[in-house]
Amino acid sequence: MTPQIPDSIEQACFWLARRAPRGHTPLAGAREADVAVVGAGLTGLWTALFLKELDPALEVAVVEQGLAAHGASGRNAGMLSETVDHGHALAIEHFGEAEARRLARLGETNVAEMTAFLAERDIRCDYEPTGRLMVALTPAQVEEARRTVATAERLGLASFHLLDREAIQAEVHSPLYLGGVRVTGGGILDPVKLVDGLRGEAERRGVRVFERSRVAAVERAGAAARVGRSAGSSPTQPEASSRNGAAAASAVVRRGTPACSAGKCFVPRRTRTVTVVPWFTVLVTSMVPPCSFTSSCTSESPMPEPSAVRAFVVWPR
Repeated sequence: MTPQIPDSIEQACFWLARRAPRGHTPLAGAREADVAVVGAGLTGLWTALFLKELDPALEVAVVEQGLAAHGASGRNAGMLSETVDHGHALAIEHFGEAEARRLARLGETNVAEMTAFLAERDIRCDYEPTGRLMVALTPAQVEEARRTVATAERLGLASFHLLDREAIQAEVHSPLYLGGVRVTGGGILDPVKLVDGLRGEAERRGVRVFERSRVAAVERAGAAARVGRSAGSSPTQPEASSRNGAAAASAVVRRGTPACSAGKCFVPRRTRTVTVVPWFTVLVTSMVPPCSFTSSCTSESPMPEPSAVRAFVVWPR
């Protein structure tokens, strides 16, 4: 196994930077498999696990350009939500009410089955069933909160609850909040620990995972497919040959360039989530902070124990 040398992404990303150093196995020489999966994120590893459950004798190989979770699977907010679209109202707008209702049921089933899977396989990813809290700062946002709950109820969901000013301030002690919505499903987790847990489970079931092995070309080789470091790989170059393949790297493409396959394109949507120490103007869900939200904390303000802080939001002053 080759020792890990962190790259800039692994040092800059909150979740990746917390991962303990470990060795990895790069693709070397010529390997054969029944199925080659490109990408060792959530999609790739769950695909590999699903294939092994369908047929334990199947030879499955996963090839990853970085370490597992290097892409979008390890660089996200770590929130587990039941919404398949960005929100249920958008799902209705995009797909119609009948399909949105089906997606809502699938979303809740996804969360239930995933949490059961984590418990069954003892995958420790710091999952906490916290649910979600959406807050309203303006009267217009209060109306939006009402519409959000009404839309969820229209789709048959009972997990959305409207909070008035008194109820929201019982949750988060801030004079800024006028109301909000509590969603009782889902929670938070460490996405890198989740991916590492899936990688470990896949390897226990016989899946071969090759990391630090960037795929530059996927070519036909008679009735098989060849996954190689470069086009026209020779027998002396690292490559994997398989009778079937699965592309699981749709979020990792060149900046501004869609990833297209079989006539369908994926355009990555990038946002930034900033993590800060709970020192200045913070909102916490499990305690009243030592200083108010109308004045800044100072370095003399007592710091809460890390275990006491469940979630926080920083607003610009």
